[in-house]
Amino acid sequence: MTSLNRIHVPVLLKLLEECGRGGALDLSKKPTKKDIIRVLLARPTQIPVPTPIPMEVDGVDAMDDAAFVDDDGLPGKEIIDECKILEEKQKNAKKPVEPLTNREIDEIQAHLRTIKRPTWN
Repeated sequence: MTSLNRIHVPVLLKLLEECGRGGALDLSKKPTKKDIIRVLLARPTQIPVPTPIPMEVDGVDAMDDAAFVDDDGLPGKEIIDECKILEEKQKNAKKPVEPLTNREIDEIQAHLRTIKRPTWN
């Protein structure tokens, strides 16, 4: 089963109508799926984009360029500041600790053996 079997001719005809290519199809015979798809793929289509409706958020027009710009004129200044802070933290981070030697591990284990634990019985 090909993907063409899942799409019906009326749906393809509606696509032709929306793209403004209904006249490119030969209507002297019954259109087939392949004919319609050939017309649809013949050249790129520019579908008109509707004009966005202005939206206000907290009394500010969300589509206004000023809504995206901080006082200093740089968009996303907060993100830049956060990146600088993270970079400083990485620079100032402690270097990795060297692994413990066998002697140090033995001392820690000896200390743990001396701890008196409560009985749970």
